[in-house]
Amino acid sequence: MAVAGLDHVNIIASDLEASVAFYGAVLGLTRDPHSVLEKMGRRGAWMRDESGYPIMHIQGFDPAHHQANAAGDVTPTGAIDHVALKCTGFAAMIDHLAALGVAHRVNDRTFGDLRQIFVTDPDRITLELNFFAD
Repeated sequence: MAVAGLDHVNIIASDLEASVAFYGAVLGLTRDPHSVLEKMGRRGAWMRDESGYPIMHIQGFDPAHHQANAAGDVTPTGAIDHVALKCTGFAAMIDHLAALGVAHRVNDRTFGDLRQIFVTDPDRITLELNFFAD
């Protein structure tokens, strides 16, 4: 398994439209009108770079989905929901995690040629390992 780069960052925004405006104005990202989250019945936006690559995924805060902890953070990682990494070697990673005894979850849904493995680091930050055409 080799990490090939950062795939995207997913954040939870208390004000979705203000965050979309910020990332558009400050970073020059553009909103994709076809959000996967909205197809799932939740508010959200993919923000794409100038080449059209979606690098920022913004979720609108939803108390039914995002639970606050005692400190008032909306998830264990605060406003960052997870970090996604572009990877290769799906089968090798499954074997590697099993050998290490690391708990993981495979996303069985199909998104084209994408396969996913989710793991949690010692600080409870979720890592989404994305394997394209692997």
